[in-house]
Amino acid sequence: EFYDAVTGFDSDNSSGEFSETVHKVDVDDHQSNRTGKHNGDGPVQENGIKKHRTSLPAPMFTRSDFSVWSILKKCIGLELSKITMPIAFNEPLSFLQRITEYMEHTYLINKANCHSNPLERMQAVAAFAVSAVASQWERTGKPFNPLLGETYELIREDLGFRLISEQVSHHP
Repeated sequence: EFYDAVTGFDSDNSSGEFSETVHKVDVDDHQSNRTGKHNGDGPVQENGIKKHRTSLPAPMFTRSDFSVWSILKKCIGLELSKITMPIAFNEPLSFLQRITEYMEHTYLINKANCHSNPLERMQAVAAFAVSAVASQWERTGKPFNPLLGETYELIREDLGFRLISEQVSHHP
């Protein structure tokens, strides 16, 4: 069973027919009503590219109130798959969002494609591989596991790619 927020029907109350709903949004009104700090999709720049957020909408709270050792002491003798960790140890992102961060420096792949020297190509590819984990150096939080069927789409017109990911299996 599920609740469809668009139609307002429960799965057993739905009529089984699809209806097309058209939502008209005035972009100028939508952008002029924004207030507060910018951290989402922004207005279109002069070159036609949208400005993307560079940080999460809310700051991450401190994990210093939680002791990993006190939690692990309680788990001695338990099966590892049955241990539950407090939500404070999770990062406020889905794994699908986190994996797309690997594509942040795709210009290095384009740079490798332009080089005729194999050594320079290998250097650019190695730099791309290292750059994928460089942004995660001090991030100790585990991202949330995506739900089955969850999708994430990243469109980076400024970098020239579009990435779509979907969780298709719990145990690949």
